[in-house]
Amino acid sequence: MGNLAVEYKGADRWSDDDSKEKRTLGELWAKRSGGTCLFVMPKGKDLAEVWKGTLDEELKWVVTDLLEAVRRSIREYRIRGAEGLRKELALCVGTLVQNHALFKAHEDKEEVSRFGRIISKLNAIVTFALKLKELGIDLKSIAGFIGNDNS
Repeated sequence: MGNLAVEYKGADRWSDDDSKEKRTLGELWAKRSGGTCLFVMPKGKDLAEVWKGTLDEELKWVVTDLLEAVRRSIREYRIRGAEGLRKELALCVGTLVQNHALFKAHEDKEEVSRFGRIISKLNAIVTFALKLKELGIDLKSIAGFIGNDNS
């Protein structure tokens, strides 16, 4: 049976001792699981960080819209399941392809790099969830904390 742990932290708490310890334990837990567990700790929820950066305004809109779609798919996981995550990932990839020149022009920007890491993590989550589904394991029933927005 596989497990997925998602721990949300605001940007203001990302570097505190509690978050560092949780991140270290979560990563160790996932590493020692032999591939049956996945741990993710997104940094912050404030999309205003994207707008503070130096990205082209059009790219800011694209990144903001995609980040909101990713957040929504995680919040709605209990309802839509792995298929909802897969659809949002497909939307992200399609949008990246459609806006390739825009992203390429800003590939050296930290915001674009961070966005790429988020999409990579989403891909890992989707792959994990779909593999569990193939095995007949309902991740929603074993990971009721997914989408919990309380921390």
